[in-house]
Parts: sequence; C-alpha cells; structure tokens
Amino acid sequence: MSVRPTLLSLAIVSLLPVLFVAGALINQCRAEPDGARAETGISAQGAEQAAEQKAGAKQSEKSETSEASEAGGADMSAKSATSKSGTSKSSDSDDGKAASKAAAQDAAQDETPAEEAAEEASKVEPYRWMARRSDNKIKIRGAVPSEKDQRTVVGMAKAHFADLEIDDGMKVTEGAPPKEQWLGAVSFALKQLTHMKSGNVRLSDVALTVDGRAKSAGDFTELQEAVHGPLPTGLSVQKIAVAPPVADPFLFTASLEGNILRLAGNVPNEEMHAHLKDLAGNAFRGRAIDDQLVIASGAPENWEAAARAALAALSRLQDGKVTLSKDALKIDGTAPDKTTATEMSYQLRKDLPRPYRSSENIRWKEAGHAGDVANTIIPRIKEIVDSRNTALPNTLPSLER
Repeated sequence: MSVRPTLLSLAIVSLLPVLFVAGALINQCRAEPDGARAETGISAQGAEQAAEQKAGAKQSEKSETSEASEAGGADMSAKSATSKSGTSKSSDSDDGKAASKAAAQDAAQDETPAEEAAEEASKVEPYRWMARRSDNKIKIRGAVPSEKDQRTVVGMAKAHFADLEIDDGMKVTEGAPPKEQWLGAVSFALKQLTHMKSGNVRLSDVALTVDGRAKSAGDFTELQEAVHGPLPTGLSVQKIAVAPPVADPFLFTASLEGNILRLAGNVPNEEMHAHLKDLAGNAFRGRAIDDQLVIASGAPENWEAAARAALAALSRLQDGKVTLSKDALKIDGTAPDKTTATEMSYQLRKDLPRPYRSSENIRWKEAGHAGDVANTIIPRIKEIVDSRNTALPNTLPSLER
C-alpha cells in the first residue's frame, strides 16, 4: 500500500514539465492570431487617421488659399513670418501695400463714373453719316456733333431740296472729325445728291461714298466732274457707283458732211465713249470729229459691236448718215461707185450682230452725175424755148418719112 502512492507521485511530478511546456505552446498559438488582428486593427485605424489628417490638410490648404486670395497676399506674409521672424515685419508691409494697390485698382475699375461710361458709349468709330433720296423724301441718318450742327445740316438739306420732305433721324454723338471739315464734307455730299434721281451719299469720318442713278445726262456729267475735281479740305472719295440715266430709245448717230464727222446720241459708258472716238479717228483720217455723245443707260445687247459696224460702213461712203435706234440700223449716203456700195452693204450685213437688222439707201457717183446733168440741161432748154415764144411739142416727131 505504501509503494503505490510513491510511484503515482513520481509519475505526476515527471509529467509536470511536459504539461507546462504544452500549456505554454498552446497559449502562444492562441496569442499569435489575436496579436495579428490587433496589429491589423491598429494599422487600419492608423490609415484612417492618416487619411483624415490628409483630407484635413487639403481642406486647410484650400481654406488658406482662399483666405490668402481674399486678403491679397496674407499667406505670403504668414510664411515669411514663420520662416524668418527678423524680416516678417518688412514682408508684411510690402505685401500689404501690394494688396492695397490691387484692391484700389479693382475698386477704381468697379467704380467707373456713370458719366464716363455714357461718354464711352456715345463715341462712334468711324464717325458715320448718310443721306438717301427716294421718291419725294430725303432721309438723313447717322451721327452729328451737336444739336446746333444738326440744325445746320437740316438747313442745308432744305436749301438743296426745297420741294422734298426732310426726314431727320440724326443723333448727337461725340468723336466727330474737325467740325469745319465735317460740315464741309456734308455740304458737298448733299450737293451731289441733287444730281441723282435716287441713291445715297455716305460719310465715314470724311471719306465719301456715292451710289445710285443720275437724273439726266447733264447731272451725270456734273457729278463726275465734281467728285474727280477739287474737293473740300480733308475730304476723300472712297467709292463712286452712280449709273447714268436711262435713254429710251437708246439712240446713236454718225453723220459725215464734207470734212466733218459728227457723233451724237448715247453711249453706255466713258470707256466705250473713248474707244469709239479712237475708232472714228482712225477710220476718218483727215476729218474733224464733232463729239456730242452723252453717257446713258439702256443700251441693247451687243451695242458696241453694232456701233463699230456702223462706223466701218459709213467710212466707205463719200457722205452720209448712220443711225442706231434700239435694234435697228439705218444707213443713207453716197458711195464712190456701184462696186463700193455693193461691198459696203455686204460687209455691213456680215458684221452686224444679232438681234440688229439693217436697211440701206446707197447711191453711187455715176447715178448722181447723170441726175446733175438732167437737172442742169432741162431748165436751160426750157429757158431757150421760152425766149423764142415757142412751145415744146407734146409728142416727139415721127421718125417716118
């Protein structure tokens, strides 16, 4: 009985270290997951705190930036104060002055006086004015330097167009050219409008534009001479687009009498006018040219070619006249001989463009000479018979014996 307890005690004592070691290992294994979880929790918590700190820093930066922009450079002063305490006062002073200057400039821009804004709005660049003639009315629009000048311009218009209604829509506007120059330009422009049946005169500062249609051939000529002649002080001509009056019918004549070629009627434009004069000078050498042509609108199609053909035909005659009216050409005159008359008629019909048609009444020298003999001899025979108090027989003597 005494031996068994002793053995049991020994066994228990020998197992105690083993059990202790096993318990320590078990406790260690349990502690490792809890520690990892603890570390993970700490790491996550730290990340959250870092993110919050970063967001807070960004928000702080935005807030500081906004405050700095509103304060006009206060952030720079704060940084300077933090980094260098010795120079913080001077830096604060400079930045404050810059901020004050910028704020003063902004305030000056925002607080533009109402009268200054109105003055800027009233200025026009360039300074524009116009007058228009249509039907029985003169319409005046655009800028005028003052109310006094406005009354002056209206007075000019009434003087030039006493029988027409004056519709004044001018507005007083600053920024005009020198007053005397501008009023002189307006007066000149209104004068040109008197030569027009309809149209416009415009001034851009003191540059003149005229467009429309002239009242008559004489008015067209006067207007052209005025705008290409001496102008008022400061005035320049920018554009002239005035059409001549319409001629109906559009008539052209060329007549050859002795050593004079007379050109009369209508011609479409100055360029064609000069061309026809040159053509006539070459075709009728040694003869004086009496030019009475006037520029007009309304020329038929192919008019220039028809006029050239007419002058070429007339140049073959000793005397005569050629007339172009609408789409018809008529030539009447005397040729040196029958051959020349025939050739001239053939060439004229060949050269004449469509839709023109021609009619010729051409004589030649032999026929004219025979007529002259008869007109001279027959009155002489009658005179001789009358002096003898005898009468001419009513019938010719018989040839029978």
